[in-house]
Amino acid sequence: GLTGTIVARRLLRSGVSHVELWDSAGVVGGRMRSEVWTASGADLLTDTGAQYITMAEGVQAIPAHAELFSELRDAGLLVPMTGRIDGGRAADGGGTNYVSPDGLAALVQWLLQESAPSR
Repeated sequence: GLTGTIVARRLLRSGVSHVELWDSAGVVGGRMRSEVWTASGADLLTDTGAQYITMAEGVQAIPAHAELFSELRDAGLLVPMTGRIDGGRAADGGGTNYVSPDGLAALVQWLLQESAPSR
């Protein structure tokens, strides 16, 4: 999933030469799962795992998190969510919510591609 991919990326960037990732699902992404559904002849992209990511208040002070969010925004993979969230969880707190136009699974796929050693 996303966390394992971020850890693998950091390990590879720090000089570790080989990292092997395992995911219990048959596809890349873990909880960042996106699926395409067809309805009325149109393909609809749906995040069936996590639907959004929150840049929680105070996290901006952690350079590694801010750098990753910046990279994902610059790549067009994260955009601020314009809708609202009904209900809530105690863990939500404050901060900016982001969604991915290509589905959240695209974040994991992009990070894996960016982490791959050049050949």
